[in-house]
Amino acid sequence: MDNRNFAIGILSTTAVILLVGFFLVSSRPDPVYAAGMEASSGNYTMVVSQLSDAEEMLIVIDSTAAKMGTFSYEPARRSIVPIQLIDLNAMRKATANQSGATQPTDPRNRKRPPRTRPGTRP
Repeated sequence: MDNRNFAIGILSTTAVILLVGFFLVSSRPDPVYAAGMEASSGNYTMVVSQLSDAEEMLIVIDSTAAKMGTFSYEPARRSIVPIQLIDLNAMRKATANQSGATQPTDPRNRKRPPRTRPGTRP
């Protein structure tokens, strides 16, 4: 085997190794971040929020029971742990007492103006 064939063999092998390395690196999926995602079904709403660069928090709101829970995933225990559970009715009452504002009314009970025909005055 002469020097010319040896050099072509080495360069071809190097090219194949670099091509395989390129495909391995480019085929890795991009990291996926779920921050700001929201889903609701029935009486529950779930929102994902960012705690830090490495941690995310799941917020679950039960509109029927008026409760909200925040949860985080702990990789060491491989489980979801509660951060805080909040009673939304108690929080609503506490904020209303602080600001002096009235409780929000149910929109189904508000009075509507009488309907009139177009072109007539009430």
